[in-house]
Amino acid sequence: MSSPSTGFGPVRFLRDGTGVEASSGKILSYGSKIQVLALLQLSYEPVTKLILSRWGGLAAAGYYEMASRLVSQVRAVIVNANQVVIPIIAEASERDSDRVRDLYIRSFRTILPLDTVLTLALICTSPLVSVLWLGHAEMIFVFAMTANGIGMFLNICTNPAYFGFMGEGKLNPLLISAFTMGLVNVFGGWLLGTWLGGYGVIIAWNLAFVAGSLLVMLQYHRVKMLRWHELVSRQDVYILLMATMIGMTTMRMYVTYNSYNWKYLLVLAVELTLFAGLLFRNAALRAVIEKIPGLNRLKKSS
Repeated sequence: MSSPSTGFGPVRFLRDGTGVEASSGKILSYGSKIQVLALLQLSYEPVTKLILSRWGGLAAAGYYEMASRLVSQVRAVIVNANQVVIPIIAEASERDSDRVRDLYIRSFRTILPLDTVLTLALICTSPLVSVLWLGHAEMIFVFAMTANGIGMFLNICTNPAYFGFMGEGKLNPLLISAFTMGLVNVFGGWLLGTWLGGYGVIIAWNLAFVAGSLLVMLQYHRVKMLRWHELVSRQDVYILLMATMIGMTTMRMYVTYNSYNWKYLLVLAVELTLFAGLLFRNAALRAVIEKIPGLNRLKKSS
């Protein structure tokens, strides 16, 4: 666990005004690493589009751009909300390292069901979005939206660990993750692109995205000595399994062009009903819903 002398320097400096030189050095180091991290992250998208246009053509790159932008906007809903924990973790790491661990567990348990719902919504509506935007169900657009959605799901699950390292001022694991993403994206995209064309490039990017994200989470779990049973409940497992079944049913309906087959629609309706029931029973999700402004007053008035 982090001691006060190795935590996030600026927090201690602002609190007691001591260690000016050490704190200034930590601020400079932290800021420079943040800049390198930002530059690496900015390079992912143009590199992916460059390789995609080479092996998939300009049309595939355009479809990917549309799908990627939509997924990024949805991802930002959870990521931006989760960023508020950075200063909280920074303060907690200076005073009570056990509280940092508790904050991570609570954050992960809250994010997991929300992430599942958003990802499932993206995957299930991808053919409809394609029809609304393009006038027809474009296969590579649906594939890009689905693949990026799955990559987004796994990446969002690792965000609490990402922000945990940032809050504690430990950016080296994040830099290793960013370099890993870049290397896998370039070499994997070029290799899979030669075999599978544009689809291979999209797969390679998401493999890079997931690999780099998992490196951060696994490292954080090792440092904090976390176990999976502390993070994922049995209810969460049921929700994930049901979401997978719904996604597979939806994609099967799209691929086999059986959208209006009553058997598929009946199966999908049953799955959605069970999924809604599982979400309603999830304690972490209920806690989030109950904190929505005005909801408690509405319950009391009714």
